[in-house]
Amino acid sequence: MNQPGLSIISAAKKYSTDVFRNKVSESITYHNLVHTEDVVAACEKMADYYQLSDDDRAVLLTAAWFHDTGFVNGKAEGHEEESVKIAVQFLTGQNESPEFTERVSHAILATRMPQSPSNILEEILCDADLFHLGTDDFKQKNKLLRKELTNLNGESLSKKQWKKKNVHFLENHQYFTGYGREKLQPVQDENLHHLKDSKGDEVKENGDAKEVPVKDVKEAPVKNTEEQKQ
Repeated sequence: MNQPGLSIISAAKKYSTDVFRNKVSESITYHNLVHTEDVVAACEKMADYYQLSDDDRAVLLTAAWFHDTGFVNGKAEGHEEESVKIAVQFLTGQNESPEFTERVSHAILATRMPQSPSNILEEILCDADLFHLGTDDFKQKNKLLRKELTNLNGESLSKKQWKKKNVHFLENHQYFTGYGREKLQPVQDENLHHLKDSKGDEVKENGDAKEVPVKDVKEAPVKNTEEQKQ
């Protein structure tokens, strides 16, 4: 990879890491530095698969490092727009071109639910953001997400309601890239099968089932866009 691309990715990593370690609350148990590192790793894997150019790879990985930095506000709603603000401020300081900055911004915004990628870079980032749905890490990651939503909402989520939301999400989610559909979708389907077979009885307190609104669980994307292998 060329030196300019390596430099901006390295700087983005350093900046993003600082944001997550020093500005994002520990109550954000899922959309944190670990998740960001996982998304970057998934992007790198798919960038290799699609043999992306150095410029495209730099845009993709920079967007990956910044896509959840907006959680500095301590809430899920609008975090993508806040992430774009942080990324633009960073890239302006790095004297990156308006075109590069715009491509990074569009990629981050494409991850909003329902996801709306318009090109292969945005498709890769969207698939990387939900990569865990098609891996053996789904159950563990899902527990972290549930804990995060509990922290944000200030209330416990019933097991029955959480299971229902997740079943709906997985039933409606499809990966955008050929890579995702080939390598991740089959495992996601298995995860959905196991989830449906699992016990999802409600947690009862004092003999009464407690229903809690899950206002931050978003709808899954339902459409794929056409992709062209680079």
